[in-house]
Amino acid sequence: MIGFNTVAELGASAGILSAASDIKENTASFEFSLAFGAGAMFDVGSLWFTVDGRYQLGLTNVFEGVNEPTRDTSDVKNAGWAFTAGLAFPIGGSDASRSR
Repeated sequence: MIGFNTVAELGASAGILSAASDIKENTASFEFSLAFGAGAMFDVGSLWFTVDGRYQLGLTNVFEGVNEPTRDTSDVKNAGWAFTAGLAFPIGGSDASRSR
C-alpha cells in the first residue's frame, strides 16, 4: 500500500492547557506499508453479514527527511489495526450473485 501525508500535527495537553504544531515539513510526503488481514461473510436470509480485521505495518520512516542530529528519528514507522463490520445485499433479481 502507499499512503500520502495530508496533515501532520503534533499535539500535547495538560489539564486545561493544550497546544498543537504543524510538523508536515518535517515528515515524509508518502509512505509504503503492508496490510495483513482476514474477513468472513455469513448468509443471513436475503443479506450477507461481513466482518473484517486488518493490521497495517509501515515500511518507511515517517521522518525520512529530517537531518537534525539532536533527535533520534531513525526508526519511526506507522502501524495500526482496523476492524469493520457490515451488511451486503444483492443488486438485481438474479440469485447468481449469492453463489459466492
